Amino acid sequence: GLQWAPMPNAYALGLDASKAADRKKLRALARALKGEWQLFANDPRKLSDAQRRLSFNGQLRLMARTWAVLNEATAFLTWKDGGGRYKTCLRVVDPDRLSNPMGQADTLTLRGGIEYDSDGVPLAYHVRNGHPSDWFRYAQLLKWTRIAARTKWGRPAFIHVFEGDREDQLRAISHMVSSMVKHRMIGKAADAEIANMVVNALF
Repeated sequence: GLQWAPMPNAYALGLDASKAADRKKLRALARALKGEWQLFANDPRKLSDAQRRLSFNGQLRLMARTWAVLNEATAFLTWKDGGGRYKTCLRVVDPDRLSNPMGQADTLTLRGGIEYDSDGVPLAYHVRNGHPSDWFRYAQLLKWTRIAARTKWGRPAFIHVFEGDREDQLRAISHMVSSMVKHRMIGKAADAEIANMVVNALF
């Protein structure tokens, strides 16, 4: 699994890394940070997950698999009291749920479920309460939750990971899109090969 190796910035902390006393402080701080992180990420009760299903490493692996298929991954930070040391937890969200409320058309300030300011900075994300394929959640499919991109005090609250191919691209294009034509041709080639085998078998 992924491990965190904190390296405190001596300059930002007002310390001199060339001094033995300050190096000792930096090492002590790094050990403390690593210990706190392990308490958060590796809690056997999985309190770092808002759904209490995966460890933090498990959530990152899930997001990596989603990113590998859809070329993007989404999640948001929330606060939930589970009796642990921290209330902060991560809620992984399927990118298919990120969409404009009630399927409304894109505008200059709302595109692909994301609100923007005049400079293109994300302000909020609209997440459908159920996945579009969840037919048994019909009532939830007609509702969206607006999640602010940052808290009132400036802390990032929503995570949207994707690699754009062009400037000002706002949502990812799945790798599967470029391979759809090839998959279609593979299917045709397989059908032709099977038909050829049947003809040969008749002879």
